Amino acid sequence: MSNTLTQNNPYVTRFENMLKPLQSKLSKLETKLDSIDDDHPHKQQSRLNVLEEISKTKQEIENTKKNLECSKTMNVIRSDKVTSNVKDHNVWNDCWYDEERKLFVTHSKQLEQVPNARTRDIQIQYDKEMKGKTGIILEEERIKFRFGYPSILREDQDNNPV
Repeated sequence: MSNTLTQNNPYVTRFENMLKPLQSKLSKLETKLDSIDDDHPHKQQSRLNVLEEISKTKQEIENTKKNLECSKTMNVIRSDKVTSNVKDHNVWNDCWYDEERKLFVTHSKQLEQVPNARTRDIQIQYDKEMKGKTGIILEEERIKFRFGYPSILREDQDNNPV
């Protein structure tokens, strides 16, 4: 049995908190760009590098803003497979974020059927720590938020989602 999260939407704060450091990073990059001296020996390359980083950061800000807007209307169900000690803002249906280990855990049937899902060293260690099969784990860096939900997104060489 699953129950709908009834308290104020816990995801809005999550995305607001993600947005703040990105905006700060953008501000610092813009200051860095302005401070590249005309006499700098590699001025053009330095400017290109900073501009590329600014572009990436702006894209992250836009994605986070989209996630924030989507999170305001999300109807999320807390699966009964999610243990009660997991805070609501770390739960998305049958997936949750393990703050201590900095990874996501899911009971997605699709991921459970991946042939090598349980043979990875990190998964074996997690199952031992949890004393059983508690879900498929995914490292935090493999997750991108899409429409307010954690997703596994692969990107091509140009960083386009595939």
